[in-house]
Amino acid sequence: MNRSLKRCRNSAHRAVTLIECLLAMAVLSTALLGISYVAVAGEGHLKQSERTARAIRLAEHLMEEIASKPYAGSGVGRANWHQADYNNFVEMPGTLRDFAGELYTDSDQQFSRFVLISDTSTAVPQLNGIVLSGRNVTIQIEHTQGNLWRITRFIPQPAPATP
Repeated sequence: MNRSLKRCRNSAHRAVTLIECLLAMAVLSTALLGISYVAVAGEGHLKQSERTARAIRLAEHLMEEIASKPYAGSGVGRANWHQADYNNFVEMPGTLRDFAGELYTDSDQQFSRFVLISDTSTAVPQLNGIVLSGRNVTIQIEHTQGNLWRITRFIPQPAPATP
């Protein structure tokens, strides 16, 4: 009788251990699921940040190219263009080139660029409301996955040359 009682106690003890083990596995798998979700979300945010950095760099490069060109006039070919020649300029994915005509890297070729230039004037409160004439240059960058970025810069018209 004593033996059968011991056997029952051992079996009950084993069953509790098995339940504890299953419970521990459930808690552990839930924790691992949460950690993997954080890792996947972090990777997605990192990729989005990299795309944003690339887009802003491509927009700034084109903006600096435009700002470095003569304000008035017109030229033939991108190397000789003046600022206004860039209005409605479009580069589609796979065709992006820098100011020297060199293709950007493959990772940069996933973007398109569009330029819109409009003549405008703006009052500058810090200069007692003086009105400056110039151009708003807007560059829109779009990724092949649909993300969109825009930067705009006001380029003032140079003062006329005095003799």
